[in-house]
Amino acid sequence: MLTSLRNYLVEAREEFGRVKWLTRAETTRLVLVVVIISATVAVYLSLLDTLFLTIIKKLI
Repeated sequence: MLTSLRNYLVEAREEFGRVKWLTRAETTRLVLVVVIISATVAVYLSLLDTLFLTIIKKLI
């Protein structure tokens, strides 16, 4: 049991060495893209919500 756990940990460490990690610049750029898209969607949904609320209030 301990041998299989040790093998797993050794193999996991080797696999992490094969991973192509993003650079700091790439990570920063992609985080900025996600933040901008999230903010844009939030504003869009907020405007739609306000529009629908106004329409419903006029109908009632």
